[in-house]
Amino acid sequence: DMILIANDLTHYMGSFGPQEDWVYYRASQYARELKIPRIYVSVNSGARIGVAEEVKSEFNVAWVDAERPERGFKYLYLTPESYSKLGPLGSVKTQLIEDEGESRYKITDIIGKEDGLGVECLRDAGLIAGETAQAYEDIVTISVVTCRAIGIGSYVVRLGHRVVQVESSYIILTGHAALNKVLGRAVYASNNQLGGVQIMHNNGVSSAVAHTDLDAIKTVVT
Repeated sequence: DMILIANDLTHYMGSFGPQEDWVYYRASQYARELKIPRIYVSVNSGARIGVAEEVKSEFNVAWVDAERPERGFKYLYLTPESYSKLGPLGSVKTQLIEDEGESRYKITDIIGKEDGLGVECLRDAGLIAGETAQAYEDIVTISVVTCRAIGIGSYVVRLGHRVVQVESSYIILTGHAALNKVLGRAVYASNNQLGGVQIMHNNGVSSAVAHTDLDAIKTVVT
């Protein structure tokens, strides 16, 4: 017997929202209760940080200089018409102001009508990190990285210690494009250069390397 936990790449790119975090958490707890192995198949894009689409299509920008957008903006706002649509949804918190001869609803907070778009995803990511660390102490934990493990996805893979990594996959905290922006030049060409098997297997993060997904599963069960 074993408990199998896996991400669904077709649902929000396999990202971890509150619901996914709690399913992971409860499944891992159940494995510990039964004292059976816990297998995690990782193909994710980290914690889910979403966009409130209903707000995105309605907000306006109060520019410092409308002719020179590069100088930045003063605030985001809704027109009275847009506020009448979004106000009842609870998607935003606003402050009514008068500016440039018109009434504006200055946006102070964007909440979104759907749960699981903001910092609550980061909160629950900490929950599964702690659970994974405890599971490693109590039972056999094995992770299979079939495509990618990013952010909290890479943390839980590492905290489970026993990792089978498919050759084409990578394990990273953040992507190469973001790092290149921080560094100010193109240092990294791909995510595999940061977290591919040539890095993670050689530094001991990955316990084994598999050529295909099927080979990875065979490694786990044999």
